[in-house]
Amino acid sequence: MAITAFTLPAFAHDCADTTFSDTFSETSEGTLSPYVISISGDEVHDNGRASAYTSHCFRINTDDLPGNAAIDNPEWTLELPLANGKIQSLKLADEHLSCTTAPIENEEIYEINSRGDIEARLKFRCTIDGAESNASFNIYFELRPFIESVVIDRIEDNAPFDSYNAYYTVKYLGTDRIQVYVEQEYSSKVDFSYITEPYIAKGVANHIASPYYAWIDFIAENKYGKYVYTIELMPYGVVSDNSGPADDFAGVRSVGIDEPTDCRYEVYDISGIYLGQFAELSDIRNIPNKGILIVRRISKNNIETFKFLNK
Repeated sequence: MAITAFTLPAFAHDCADTTFSDTFSETSEGTLSPYVISISGDEVHDNGRASAYTSHCFRINTDDLPGNAAIDNPEWTLELPLANGKIQSLKLADEHLSCTTAPIENEEIYEINSRGDIEARLKFRCTIDGAESNASFNIYFELRPFIESVVIDRIEDNAPFDSYNAYYTVKYLGTDRIQVYVEQEYSSKVDFSYITEPYIAKGVANHIASPYYAWIDFIAENKYGKYVYTIELMPYGVVSDNSGPADDFAGVRSVGIDEPTDCRYEVYDISGIYLGQFAELSDIRNIPNKGILIVRRISKNNIETFKFLNK
């Protein structure tokens, strides 16, 4: 494992079912069948987005069918758009009215949209009591990296100092390195490192002040986009329920930020150079410095520090 470390100013900071389908059922004479079926995906976003780097399970919902309905001849087909304009049609094995899509092995042979996705279509057909039934499901295989999991393996107390070390393991796909930012409440610095241990990375966040909150941001990035996963540590290293992926890593991301009228915003670049003071948060977008900026929101009784992505 190779770790390159830097120090920057601070900024604060199994299975979900999705049902999307175009469904229709018809008899051989073309009349409507009384039964409608749909496809559900495990660990697939509500908008049909799924990582291209992992397998995904899909199944047929049968809740609306009578218990004695006979479902026969199930067939699954996955259609993928090729870069040459043709469609690749893959037959998938049926297993008790479910199927599994495999990871994308070579994205270069497929048509990729402007968001870095491969737009696929999963089709299912069968007969229910002799009538033909069909369903389809649109899948957007994301080619940006995917952070599969982040685990805090152990918390090491630094007694007699009032701090601890947090040891972590990150599993990720779609890139060969991961960025790690460690930020602490009320601190003026953030530790930044690259870990070039592919797919399963281990590291440690050192000397976190025990009485305060801390955040560890894991960022995986490739030419198609980035994936951010944040671990929030409550005082004394307890992992918060707020931990998890942050799909929209843009603008302001912090805990409990509001917009009081009696405050001002001091802005710094990631090297700690002061860039100016603003009355409104929206005014920061007008400065020429782009990328991640450090913002201190100063109100009458509080100072909060967070990061701001200025595009």
